Amino acid sequence: MSRIPHRPLTFSKNDRFNETNWVIFKNLVTITAKMRGAMKYLDSSIKKPTTSTKLAKPANLNKPTTKPKTTTVIITSKPTS
Repeated sequence: MSRIPHRPLTFSKNDRFNETNWVIFKNLVTITAKMRGAMKYLDSSIKKPTTSTKLAKPANLNKPTTKPKTTTVIITSKPTS
């Protein structure tokens, strides 16, 4: 079974859950999850992590690895000689 590239899942306005279309909506979600290889998350084949499971600390991607160079600009209204 081929997989669809990962992109956000969206349904048309008519296919969105509206409290009256549960069976149709459930089937759409199931088909989509199977196509994307995510069905094991929905059918509980992949177990929920225990509370003792610790997540790795994410790397700080915003922190610069080197100190940035700074430049001071002085603007005056009088010309300098």
